[in-house]
Amino acid sequence: MTEVKVGLMENFAIKNWYRFVLYLGGVTLILSFFFEPKGITMNELRAFAIWSIVVGLFIWILRNIFADIAEYWQGLVEDLRLSEYEAEERLTALAWIWWFINIIAVVCWVVFVLFAVY
Repeated sequence: MTEVKVGLMENFAIKNWYRFVLYLGGVTLILSFFFEPKGITMNELRAFAIWSIVVGLFIWILRNIFADIAEYWQGLVEDLRLSEYEAEERLTALAWIWWFINIIAVVCWVVFVLFAVY
C-alpha cells in the first residue's frame, strides 16, 4: 500500500520569536471568543492578542523587506556594480539595524504584556 504524507504541520513550524508571538496572539484571540477568562477582562485579553498579532506581522514583514534588500545588494555584487567590501559593510549595518529593531520590538511587547496583566 502506498503511504501518503501530508506536511500540514511543517507549515506551522515556529522558527522565530515573532512567529511565536503571532501564533500566540491568534490562538488567544480565537479562544477569547469561546471562553471567558478569570482575573483579566475580555478587553485586556483581546488587546493583548491584537497587539501580539500586530507586532508579529510587523516584524515578519520587516524581515522580508530586509531579506529583499540584502538579496538586491548581493545581486549588485554579482553584476559587479558594487564591491564586495561595500556590500559587506552594508550587510553588517543592515544586520545591526535588524537586531536593534528586534530588541526594541521584544521589549515593547513584554512591557505591554506586563501592563496588560497587572
